[in-house]
Amino acid sequence: MQWGDEEHQRLFKLIYEDTGTYHPAYLNKPALRDDCIKYLDAFRLLSASRLWSEVGPQPIQVSAISAYLSMVGIEDISTKLKYLRLFRIMDVVVIDHITEQRKKART
Repeated sequence: MQWGDEEHQRLFKLIYEDTGTYHPAYLNKPALRDDCIKYLDAFRLLSASRLWSEVGPQPIQVSAISAYLSMVGIEDISTKLKYLRLFRIMDVVVIDHITEQRKKART
Protein backbone atom coordinates (compact mmCIF):
# COMPACT_ATOMS: atom_id res chain seq x y z
CA MET A 1 0.00 0.00 0.00
CA GLN A 2 1.09 3.52 -0.73
CA TRP A 3 0.22 6.65 1.18
CA GLY A 4 -1.05 9.23 -1.29
CA ASP A 5 -0.90 9.41 -5.05
CA GLU A 6 2.19 10.23 -7.07
CA GLU A 7 1.46 13.96 -6.98
CA HIS A 8 1.38 13.95 -3.18
CA GLN A 9 4.52 11.81 -3.03
CA ARG A 10 6.33 14.40 -5.17
CA LEU A 11 4.98 17.19 -2.97
CA PHE A 12 6.16 15.46 0.22
CA LYS A 13 9.58 14.93 -1.36
CA LEU A 14 9.85 18.59 -2.41
CA ILE A 15 8.84 19.78 1.04
CA TYR A 16 11.50 17.55 2.57
CA GLU A 17 14.13 18.78 0.11
CA ASP A 18 13.22 22.43 0.76
CA THR A 19 12.88 22.28 4.54
CA GLY A 20 14.78 19.20 5.65
CA THR A 21 11.69 18.02 7.54
CA TYR A 22 8.74 15.89 6.58
CA HIS A 23 5.25 17.33 6.27
CA PRO A 24 2.99 16.35 9.22
CA ALA A 25 0.58 14.59 6.84
CA TYR A 26 3.42 12.35 5.70
CA LEU A 27 4.51 11.59 9.25
CA ASN A 28 0.98 10.84 10.43
CA LYS A 29 -0.07 8.30 7.85
CA PRO A 30 -3.43 6.82 8.80
CA ALA A 31 -3.30 3.25 10.02
CA LEU A 32 -5.62 0.68 8.57
CA ARG A 33 -8.37 0.01 11.10
CA ASP A 34 -8.27 -3.43 12.71
CA ASP A 35 -11.71 -4.31 11.34
CA CYS A 36 -10.46 -3.65 7.77
CA ILE A 37 -7.38 -5.85 7.88
CA LYS A 38 -9.40 -8.98 7.09
CA TYR A 39 -10.48 -7.45 3.77
CA LEU A 40 -6.93 -6.51 2.81
CA ASP A 41 -5.60 -9.94 3.81
CA ALA A 42 -8.27 -11.69 1.73
CA PHE A 43 -7.60 -9.38 -1.22
CA ARG A 44 -3.87 -10.06 -1.10
CA LEU A 45 -4.48 -13.79 -0.94
CA LEU A 46 -6.81 -13.75 -3.94
CA SER A 47 -4.72 -11.23 -5.84
CA ALA A 48 -1.96 -13.81 -6.15
CA SER A 49 -4.34 -15.99 -8.17
CA ARG A 50 -5.41 -13.32 -10.63
CA LEU A 51 -5.16 -14.13 -14.32
CA TRP A 52 -2.83 -12.23 -16.63
CA SER A 53 -3.03 -11.70 -20.37
CA GLU A 54 -0.91 -9.91 -22.96
CA VAL A 55 -2.45 -6.60 -21.86
CA GLY A 56 -1.74 -7.15 -18.18
CA PRO A 57 -3.52 -8.27 -15.03
CA GLN A 58 -7.19 -9.12 -15.03
CA PRO A 59 -9.59 -8.45 -12.16
CA ILE A 60 -9.95 -11.17 -9.55
CA GLN A 61 -12.67 -13.48 -10.80
CA VAL A 62 -16.00 -13.47 -8.99
CA SER A 63 -15.82 -17.26 -8.83
CA ALA A 64 -12.52 -17.02 -6.91
CA ILE A 65 -14.04 -14.53 -4.48
CA SER A 66 -17.10 -16.72 -4.02
CA ALA A 67 -14.98 -19.82 -3.41
CA TYR A 68 -12.87 -17.97 -0.83
CA LEU A 69 -15.92 -16.69 1.02
CA SER A 70 -17.41 -20.17 1.09
CA MET A 71 -14.16 -21.66 2.41
CA VAL A 72 -14.02 -19.18 5.28
CA GLY A 73 -17.70 -19.68 6.09
CA ILE A 74 -19.13 -16.33 5.05
CA GLU A 75 -22.72 -16.94 4.02
CA ASP A 76 -24.42 -13.58 4.68
CA ILE A 77 -25.28 -11.99 1.32
CA SER A 78 -24.63 -8.42 2.48
CA THR A 79 -21.18 -9.41 3.75
CA LYS A 80 -20.44 -11.20 0.48
CA LEU A 81 -21.45 -8.10 -1.46
CA LYS A 82 -19.26 -5.93 0.77
CA TYR A 83 -16.24 -8.13 0.02
CA LEU A 84 -17.05 -8.04 -3.69
CA ARG A 85 -17.44 -4.25 -3.70
CA LEU A 86 -14.20 -3.69 -1.77
CA PHE A 87 -12.27 -6.14 -3.95
CA ARG A 88 -13.48 -4.38 -7.10
CA ILE A 89 -12.32 -1.01 -5.74
CA MET A 90 -8.92 -2.43 -4.75
CA ASP A 91 -8.66 -4.23 -8.10
CA VAL A 92 -8.98 -0.95 -9.99
CA VAL A 93 -6.15 0.55 -7.94
CA VAL A 94 -3.87 -2.46 -8.37
CA ILE A 95 -4.52 -2.82 -12.11
CA ASP A 96 -4.03 0.92 -12.70
CA HIS A 97 -0.79 0.84 -10.72
CA ILE A 98 0.59 -2.16 -12.60
CA THR A 99 -0.44 -0.65 -15.94
CA GLU A 100 1.32 2.61 -15.08
CA GLN A 101 4.47 0.75 -13.99
CA ARG A 102 4.51 -1.23 -17.22
CA LYS A 103 4.16 1.96 -19.27
CA LYS A 104 7.08 3.55 -17.42
CA ALA A 105 9.21 0.44 -17.98
CA ARG A 106 8.62 0.64 -21.74
CA THR A 107 9.82 4.23 -22.01
